[in-house]
Amino acid sequence: MNARKNVTWVMLIALGVTASLATICAADPQEPDPWTGIRPLRDGWVKTWYIFNDRELNGILDPGDELIARIDNWWTPSSSHSQHNYSYGPYGPDGFTYARYGDEDKTSGPMAQNGANSYWLPREENAIHFYMTYSQTDNDAWDTTGLDPASTDEHDIHAFRHVNRNGWGLGWVTHDIGQNPDGTHPNDQSPGGTVEMDIFVHDGQGTFDVPKWGLNQSNPEVAMSNDIVGIALDDCGGPGTGTQYHPPQYDDSTDGYSWTLNEGRMLANGLDANDLTRMIDSMEIREHDPNSATVNNTSIVGNRTPQAILNDGLTDHTGTNLYQYQDAFQDRSTYAVDSSDGGVIAGLAGQTNYDPQQNNWGDQQVIRIDVSADTFETGDPNACGSINRVVFYDFGYNQGATQISPVEIALNLWDTDAFPEHRFYIAQVNMTPEPMTAIVTAIGGGLFLLRRKQRRT
Repeated sequence: MNARKNVTWVMLIALGVTASLATICAADPQEPDPWTGIRPLRDGWVKTWYIFNDRELNGILDPGDELIARIDNWWTPSSSHSQHNYSYGPYGPDGFTYARYGDEDKTSGPMAQNGANSYWLPREENAIHFYMTYSQTDNDAWDTTGLDPASTDEHDIHAFRHVNRNGWGLGWVTHDIGQNPDGTHPNDQSPGGTVEMDIFVHDGQGTFDVPKWGLNQSNPEVAMSNDIVGIALDDCGGPGTGTQYHPPQYDDSTDGYSWTLNEGRMLANGLDANDLTRMIDSMEIREHDPNSATVNNTSIVGNRTPQAILNDGLTDHTGTNLYQYQDAFQDRSTYAVDSSDGGVIAGLAGQTNYDPQQNNWGDQQVIRIDVSADTFETGDPNACGSINRVVFYDFGYNQGATQISPVEIALNLWDTDAFPEHRFYIAQVNMTPEPMTAIVTAIGGGLFLLRRKQRRT
């Protein structure tokens, strides 16, 4: 047997309620109203997700990795892209921020819409804020309501964009825009810090029937990328009709954002192949073939790439099936002092065939997230990293968490004892009978911390 050293560490959890929510009274709705006219919410649209570390230090989620926290996802009737609320703001055609409403201190998205009311995610400067979400719009029956050759370009392009986005989404907001002492914004677009992040997805794709709901079509893809150029605004319904900036569609068959797959949208917007190239080059979040040379050569941890895992012969619970990641995404971004960055990956099927009696732990969707050490603030004046906090929002599992008052789960990713190689997983199930390494809860507006020491042999 392999002996492991004792692990003692603390997970912090705090109520994520900020001053921007102070005007919400008890009579306000605790979540959005579903939209009518599109496919209704499926059973389990808000589900519990499980965050693990990589205690086994092998790049796959397997028994021996430690359960860190449980969270419930957010949800919105609008698309996961719209929820994230991308806007150019006042900084010119290629500037990036999140939308503002006049001078109100609701400075950046994402938001969940409920009629005229919007909930804005709490944020902090030099922090990365993660969340899981379910979009009713993404989960419409796009295979039957769209892609009609006789319909307009605008309708077909909208349907084509969403057809594989059933399921759930992963979103994150990096940084919050700065403020002067008087509460005004400095409009400072000088670099504020960099983020290097790899996201790999195991078993996130799926086309299957959901009882009493319909066909699910999921293929994880970038639904929003920070810093995308202004020509990504869809105006295919005519000049001035565009309201959102969308990335092109990734082509699995070519490992890229091919002209062939995106030609219809480009031509409908009066764009050509050079414009598509400009759009792709501006994206700081892109999808790649997980086993491609790009991923092998540029991943944060070179000996834990999906291809390296295959080469090492790591298997799932069967002991014979090689463990595979089918999707890969990279965030290589620089955020400005007075603007936020972020992104959304939609189309996560969120399915599992896990049976605790069989402990078939490989039969579940797993999202793996690696953040580079260079991303974090170290005190080195020559370092680019400025991130000093990473949080994951819970919208219902922990005490006090609701759809408009999330609880913050603080992940101390720079602690390599707790998070070897700065990695964590988002799982479908709690696949281990072991208790959580750190037991966390929130009481009132304060913090309740419980420290636990665990010995493993």
